[in-house]
Amino acid sequence: MTGSIRTIALAGAGNIGSRLLQSVAQCDPARVGAIEVYAVEPFEAARQTAKARFDEVVGDRPHTLRFDGPAPEEADLMMAPTDAVNRLAALKGLVAHTRAPAVFLEKFLFTDPAEYAEARRLLDGMGARAWVNCARNVWPGYGDVAERIAGRGPIRLRVTGPDWNMASNAIHFLALMEMLAGEAADAVDASGLDRETRPSKREGYLEVTGLLRATTPSGSSAELYSLAGVDAPMRVEVHVEGLELLIEEGPGILYNLERDGAGGRAVERADFVMHHTSQLAGLFEALLLGEPCALPEYDQSASLHLKTMVALNTVLRPGAAPSEPCLVS
Repeated sequence: MTGSIRTIALAGAGNIGSRLLQSVAQCDPARVGAIEVYAVEPFEAARQTAKARFDEVVGDRPHTLRFDGPAPEEADLMMAPTDAVNRLAALKGLVAHTRAPAVFLEKFLFTDPAEYAEARRLLDGMGARAWVNCARNVWPGYGDVAERIAGRGPIRLRVTGPDWNMASNAIHFLALMEMLAGEAADAVDASGLDRETRPSKREGYLEVTGLLRATTPSGSSAELYSLAGVDAPMRVEVHVEGLELLIEEGPGILYNLERDGAGGRAVERADFVMHHTSQLAGLFEALLLGEPCALPEYDQSASLHLKTMVALNTVLRPGAAPSEPCLVS
């Protein structure tokens, strides 16, 4: 153990927040020392669930979670895993009492386009760097994919599955495309989406099905299919020159289909390692220690979020101006 104490200021200990707290609880004290989490959560039931989940995994590590007061003026990390419509207010509440050099934000960032610039001003006021929780970017399985496709030119990412809450979750795969391609998207196209929407599982938000596309300047692309009325397993495909990777995230399987010069194809089956929200201890260790992190940083993610919002609103709010909110969380 290092003997130091790291401090985290957190706003929002609901379902996602409590799972992230489980990741924090599993951080290695030999690397980061003891962690004190000062959390704000308005609902007593959520506070009790978060404490129970934290205690379930912390074991004999010297980490603590408290809801009994504001965080110190200086913290090592700030976290705002609320829903999108409340995230800016949560961030403002944290910044009013505390400064931190690193900030962890949940996706979908914000519903109102104007809030992206306001959040940037808050970050600048602290001199903080911020990362957005598009966690596939830090899964070991996609780190393996990145190594396998390195140097093979533009990628094509294709995701197919039965209604997987695309409006909320597409940003995960679009951020993954940007990571694998090594450049930011220049366009998001919603012309293939179904015209009908449905209520999200989160009250006040909407969901879509159909096809969402994105491209990068160098020719990489993503094709995301969320299919209504289809009963089939979800599958992720990554195509590059001479190589196809087929990924089944749930079962944890990767198929490597590599073509040889004679037109034949060799098939390799490998393990694909994913991490649940409660299994990101290594990520939080890196954030607390100021080490490199594969999550997208705020400015790149904000740009991608804004492009995605404009595209989704062609279905969610037809005729909406680019400055109008998008009801996604």
